[in-house]
Amino acid sequence: MSNERKRIERLSAIFEPPSKDAIGIGDDAAVLADGTVLSVDTSVEGVHFRRHWAPLDVLARRATMAALSDLAAMGAEPRAILSSLILPTSITDEDHLAITRGIDRAARECGALVVGGNLAAGTELSMTTTVVGRSSRPLLRSSAAPGDRLFVTTLPGPAALGLRALLRNDEGPALAPNTLEELARPWLFPRAHWKEGLAIRSFASGCMDLSDGLVADLWKLCDASNLGAELFATPLRGDRDFATACRRIEASPLAMNLDGAEAYSLLFAVPTAFRKTIPGIEIGVLRNDLGIELIDDGKRSSLPRGASFEHFDGAY
Repeated sequence: MSNERKRIERLSAIFEPPSKDAIGIGDDAAVLADGTVLSVDTSVEGVHFRRHWAPLDVLARRATMAALSDLAAMGAEPRAILSSLILPTSITDEDHLAITRGIDRAARECGALVVGGNLAAGTELSMTTTVVGRSSRPLLRSSAAPGDRLFVTTLPGPAALGLRALLRNDEGPALAPNTLEELARPWLFPRAHWKEGLAIRSFASGCMDLSDGLVADLWKLCDASNLGAELFATPLRGDRDFATACRRIEASPLAMNLDGAEAYSLLFAVPTAFRKTIPGIEIGVLRNDLGIELIDDGKRSSLPRGASFEHFDGAY
């Protein structure tokens, strides 16, 4: 079975390319000629989450924020949301209300309106969110240049560690409730970094959100811009508190930041002239040579195309 990347490549080959005034498959969202930005994202029980991990309003807010993050990556201001739910028979009216409240909470946090959607019955809980925004200068993956500095708005490791803690708690041995709550919070309560996207869109040369893992997503940005990159290990280890949190479940801070998925922060490139004014963490530099290398204490190692979550290769 083909993986997600190959299936997207197949779709790109079949669908008619958009006109020169529109942006289609290949970025975090589509952009129409009038600056309208659109994206859709689905969160499926058993694939993206397990229902016992958190109250339904928390899971619904998280699913909505994941979709809104695509607008942030394009430097777009959120305007509207459409929510499509597939509800199994185990979802009660009270459960449905909780899901609705979570969607509404995410919308209000980002200043968007929920304007419609769809309801259907099914075997697993599924939340599909279509988001609409506007951008006067959409940020793309394909416009970065060699020498541009790489930044993230926040490191992806804490969210990745939270997911690992939730999975480990299911498999045993169980974590203490307060430990699990503390570690899981960054994964359960992401936010779309749309304000940061607006702040950088006038000078950033490339941008995308971190949904599949830093290395996996950086490969996408590099492929789109026909570039390679160097990553710096020191900032990617995080701070002392993060290292302490990782030790609690025997995780590597560097690995969590390199391969951990679903952080929904922004990975972006900026020309060197802007690097000292950036609200983020500098983690590397783009280069003409293809491939991605990690520089750790003067030593270089090649980084393959990510070890993070891949659709059609498994589920949570």
